[in-house]
Amino acid sequence: MLSPASLLAPTRPVLFDGGFGACLQHRGLEPGSAPEGWNVSRPDDVRTLHSEFVAAGSLVIETNTFGANVRRFQSAEVKGKISDNIRAAVRLATEAAGHRAIIAGSAGPLGELIEPYGELSAEDARAAFTEPYRTMREAGVRVLLIETMMSLEEAQLALECAHAIGFDIVGATMTFEPTPHGPRTAFGVSPTKAARELVAAGAQIVGSNCGSGFDTMRQVAKEFVAASSVPVLIQPNAGIPRGGANGPVYPESPESFGAFLAELHGMGVKLLGGCCGAEPEHIAAAAARLQP
Repeated sequence: MLSPASLLAPTRPVLFDGGFGACLQHRGLEPGSAPEGWNVSRPDDVRTLHSEFVAAGSLVIETNTFGANVRRFQSAEVKGKISDNIRAAVRLATEAAGHRAIIAGSAGPLGELIEPYGELSAEDARAAFTEPYRTMREAGVRVLLIETMMSLEEAQLALECAHAIGFDIVGATMTFEPTPHGPRTAFGVSPTKAARELVAAGAQIVGSNCGSGFDTMRQVAKEFVAASSVPVLIQPNAGIPRGGANGPVYPESPESFGAFLAELHGMGVKLLGGCCGAEPEHIAAAAARLQP
């Protein structure tokens, strides 16, 4: 098993897991419902999915805590205390990982715009970040991944809060969309600028997740590798989704997904995984290509 410190100087490709929330939807989670609710209501399903990713070859698995903050829990009407939910999530991931995988805490955006773009004050945002981060750290999480960030300023504030808590490793990934000027965040930030600013804010791993398909992510990865002085993590969706009778359908097969992750590794990306639509089968296909 890798140690958390080895993520900062990987000598071989390191596979993360896939899109946990989307996977739970395929297992019965209703669209619009918070995946974190299953940490308490259906813990066996959460543990089983973690175990499937580990069996597929994931050396890092993320806790089911992407939306576990007070702002998102209020809007999603998740029952119970955030701290209890997070502790359950960490326990389930730890049980599934055993000695075969590293646990990383998953932490997404707050779902509200921070001043001056929105009405959420920096003080309230700081409190909303700090509560779940502290609980994760107290539960034994040593690696925190701040992910799917659209606002560079929000990512920087989240990094500040995470470092104040004292994780061993803190990473930050952002999501980009195609524009006539190349990939940009929703606020117009390029991957190159994001990479440099995130490292300056203390991110020890930087990169991108989610996004708009392989073509855009290929450009994003190229810029991050060129601009970053720390390891790069890329977690693409399994293609651009289209509507289906039971929710979004992602077009990329495990084979095409595995081939794309191998391509990214050839570009210099050492930390690789999946986001929406990436099932354990997609990670297994990538493992077959990447691991000796």
